[in-house]
Amino acid sequence: MAEEKSAQPSKKAPTSKVASPAKGAGAGRSKKEKPPAVENKPFGEFIEQHFLATLEAALKKAGLEGVVLQFQKAQLAVKGASPSDLYWQVKGTWPMGGKRQFNIVFTKEDIKSPKFFY
Repeated sequence: MAEEKSAQPSKKAPTSKVASPAKGAGAGRSKKEKPPAVENKPFGEFIEQHFLATLEAALKKAGLEGVVLQFQKAQLAVKGASPSDLYWQVKGTWPMGGKRQFNIVFTKEDIKSPKFFY
């Protein structure tokens, strides 16, 4: 009888050694890729689409109406600066008891680069 018991097939379900895909692996294909973070966009695109609009809104909130913002590559208007060095700059001008102006200068074509203000 011992032989009869071992000859009978087991009623346990066979185990598979093949790995099943992880949960969510198939779901990743159906999801759209996230757009890059705003600050990771190309420099010019970030400045034109996000930085200027946000800066203008902040200036209006602070009570500065009529500020005209320009994004351009230009020389520094600082005594002693090399005329051959061009930097990306955001130039803001507005009439307020005379012509007023400020410049935000980017030392590299990268939003995370050092900046200075004059």
